[in-house]
Amino acid sequence: MEKRKSSKGLKILLLILLALMAFLLGRTDKLGTLSIFEYFTEKEKSLIVRDSIEDGDILDIGLYGGNLVKWKYNKLSFLKLDGTMIVEKEFKFSKPDIHFGDMFIYLYDKSSGDIYIFDKKGETINRLQLGREIYNLKESGGNLFYHIKMEGFEIVNVLDRDGVLVGNYSYEKENILTYSSNEDGRINALGLLSLGEENLGSKIDSFGQANERLGSLFLEGEIVLHLDFSPKDELIILTDRNLYLVRDGNIMWKKQFDLVKDIDIRGDRIYILYSNYLEVMDYGGRVESKIGFGDEYKKIDLLGDRIMLYGDNQLIVLDKDKQILKHKGQIRKAYQGKNEILLLLTEGIRTYDIVNKRE
Repeated sequence: MEKRKSSKGLKILLLILLALMAFLLGRTDKLGTLSIFEYFTEKEKSLIVRDSIEDGDILDIGLYGGNLVKWKYNKLSFLKLDGTMIVEKEFKFSKPDIHFGDMFIYLYDKSSGDIYIFDKKGETINRLQLGREIYNLKESGGNLFYHIKMEGFEIVNVLDRDGVLVGNYSYEKENILTYSSNEDGRINALGLLSLGEENLGSKIDSFGQANERLGSLFLEGEIVLHLDFSPKDELIILTDRNLYLVRDGNIMWKKQFDLVKDIDIRGDRIYILYSNYLEVMDYGGRVESKIGFGDEYKKIDLLGDRIMLYGDNQLIVLDKDKQILKHKGQIRKAYQGKNEILLLLTEGIRTYDIVNKRE
């Protein structure tokens, strides 16, 4: 009799647990997969303010190892994370802009094409004086792309690490939207908006050395947003509708995504943030993980196995798909280091230590 009661009680307990799981899973669209996880686990880390830089006029920042680069109104500052000044440089540009590359910092005057290239310590690596207005600038694969717009024409020139012109691409009555180099800088790809009389879509051109055309692909009815390469030089194309992997001019696979916020291609994985989900896949298109969220995130920042996502009002840090940290507060830009997180806020910059959460 006691055994029957025990068995009956166990069944009731299992039914209650199943009902609870069904209730939570039924709320996945609202709470997200990660929120369900949070019902059963505590967050493991928290943030403590270590250093603050009060300055409400900062336009942008970059983080290079232990050095911080701060940009504001024609003044470029290189600092330690505690705010100690390394060097500060002032410029008199009429249309200044800045690009934080993986290797270097590029400060330039759009109106004159005057480009200064700095390392993380603020030392000038090179100065380019193009003598013409430039629309945009980008570092990719160790190359420097600069984009020129003229009436009826658009041009993208590519310089290698030594400042030698290795690519020159000119288009008439087509809009150049994005560009990228492979890892060793020997292959360049350009994405264009093609406004033909019959077909509206995107054209993607690939080039080798000496402007040799390697291939061209047209995607009807789609707008190319981002181009990149796998370690095997496969072309990765993100449009407003789909993600493609192209090998030797052939589409190997495509996946549809809506409301894409950000994409990062690192190591042997593709990370794509869309709608309220983060999806991680390999170059074969196989999904390794998919995590849903109740909050809105806009950007991805990767460091080893750690993934940081942030939006205007919150950030989270995942370690191998497990949430270890969540922080709420106004955020303009965020970076993560090994043991710290750096935030650009409206009032200035905060550096936080990542510490074990107190019970």
